[in-house]
Amino acid sequence: VDNNLPAAEEKLKKAASYFPNNSDFAYRLGRLYYLKGDSVKGEPYLRKAAEIAKPTDIYLASGILGEIGDINMAMGDTAKAMSVYEEALALNPNAVSVLNNYAYYLSMEGKKLKKAHQMSSRTIELEPENSTYLDTFGWILFLQGKAADAKPVFKRAMVCGGKDSAVILDHYAE
Repeated sequence: VDNNLPAAEEKLKKAASYFPNNSDFAYRLGRLYYLKGDSVKGEPYLRKAAEIAKPTDIYLASGILGEIGDINMAMGDTAKAMSVYEEALALNPNAVSVLNNYAYYLSMEGKKLKKAHQMSSRTIELEPENSTYLDTFGWILFLQGKAADAKPVFKRAMVCGGKDSAVILDHYAE
């Protein structure tokens, strides 16, 4: 795969220059730069893809912004990630993956657990059978000192496929 990155980069750059209002080419080029470890080049293309998508598809735009937030978290820039998550949720308050990831990262920092609880609760309303979202909600309840409330949430996560996840099993065990 790495051998094909330079060729892919050239083709995507050419396509993006021929079709500057195509969010797909901008998105793919941004992801390619992140794959290469170059976030300085990657983020502007992802932002461009989100901006192009925004007028016609807030779901796509908020999802791309959520990815930018996730990437910034992975790179250790928590403040920037939180800011981008806020931007994504301002665009689409029901962006379920953004709600979940933002809530989970807040819980991992032990900060703003009430806000994390509200966001995670919303993910459960939107996708009640998603084991990952159930795990996040259960974990936040546990961190809030509500272990008795967390237990049935973790049990539901197990029924919904969570028994195959080491993270969910670890959270449930605690």
